[in-house]
Amino acid sequence: MDLSVIISTHNPHEGRLRATLASLRAQTLRPEQWETLLIDNASTHFPARERWADVAPAGLRLVAAPKLGLSEARRAGLL
Repeated sequence: MDLSVIISTHNPHEGRLRATLASLRAQTLRPEQWETLLIDNASTHFPARERWADVAPAGLRLVAAPKLGLSEARRAGLL
């Protein structure tokens, strides 16, 4: 693994989330060279996975960070 893309979200806008994931999916690194972590930082509403799964990059992992805050989201992405 050469690269980790960590995206912290709190109540994300579905359209922007889809666009971000689609852009990552279009990159040219081999799947085994990188990973994408999508951190749900204590969202009260989060788009269901089936709403954006079709544009998600290979190997996307959804990580819950139940305590709100940027530091909490970053910590969840590093663990």
